[in-house]
Amino acid sequence: MKPIQGYQVWRLLETDSYFLLKVKIAETSNDPDLLEELSQDSDYWIRSRVASNPYTPTGSLIRLSKDEYLHVKALVAGNPSSPAKIIDQLASSGMLDLRLRAAGNPNCPPAVLKRLSKDEYSHVREAIAGNPNCPPDVLDRLSLDEDQTIRQAVSNNLNSFPSTLDRLSRDESRSVVNSVSRNPNCPPEALARLSLDRDVWIRVQVAENPNCSIETLVALTRDRDYRVMDRASNRLAKIKDAQPDLKDRIEDLESIGDLGIRGDEEPLDLSGLDI
Repeated sequence: MKPIQGYQVWRLLETDSYFLLKVKIAETSNDPDLLEELSQDSDYWIRSRVASNPYTPTGSLIRLSKDEYLHVKALVAGNPSSPAKIIDQLASSGMLDLRLRAAGNPNCPPAVLKRLSKDEYSHVREAIAGNPNCPPDVLDRLSLDEDQTIRQAVSNNLNSFPSTLDRLSRDESRSVVNSVSRNPNCPPEALARLSLDRDVWIRVQVAENPNCSIETLVALTRDRDYRVMDRASNRLAKIKDAQPDLKDRIEDLESIGDLGIRGDEEPLDLSGLDI
C-alpha cells in the first residue's frame, strides 16, 4: 500500500468514518510527526497499525515494543524498520507470537536468527528457514529438520548453499524436490539428475532454471513430454541469441544424438557421463 500524503486526507474524510480514517493513516502515512501522535492513541488497534508501518520513527517503535497488548508488540517484532536491539529483546521474551514475528523479519539480526532456528516450535523454525536473510549455515542445519515444511522453506530460500540444495534434491518429500528444481542456486549437477525425474513438472522447472547447463538443456529437448521439450528448446534459442559464441557448442551437442532422457522410465545413472 502506498504511503498516504497529507493532501489526501480530505478525500478520506468524505468517504470514511473518523476511526477508519485513523486506521488508514496509521497504516500508510510516512509523516513521522503524525505517526508519533498516533502511536500514543488510546485505541490499541490504531497503535497496532502504527507498529506495522515501516515508516514509523524509531522512537515510536521503541515505545510500542513495551505496549500492554501482545499484538502491538508482535507487529513491532515483525517490522523491518525496528532496531535490531528491540527485535532481539522481543524475540527473547518467551512469547511464541513475538518469536514467530521476529523470525520472519528480514532485518532480524543473524545471531537472533541462529538462536531461533533451534526453537522448539516448528512454525518458528519454518519462519527462520523462509527468512531471506537467514545465514546459509543456519539453513544448512535446518535442511536436516524432520519437519518437511521446514526443509521445503530451505529449498525455496535463495540463501541456501548449493551443497544444501544438492542434498535436498534427494529428499524423500516430493514437495521439497519440486522446490529445489525451481531454486536458481541449485547446482547444475543436481539439475542434471533432476532432469531425469519421473515428474514432468520437475523436468519443466529444470529446463526453466537459469542455472541449468547447456548439456542438460540439450538433453531435455529430447524429453518424451512436449512441454519439457518446448521449454528446453526455447531456453537454448534465447542462449544462442544472447551468446552467439555458444551457438557452435550447442549445435555440436545437438548433433551427438540421444543422451538417454526417458521421462516416463527410471532415471539413468549419469555419474559416468561428462555432461
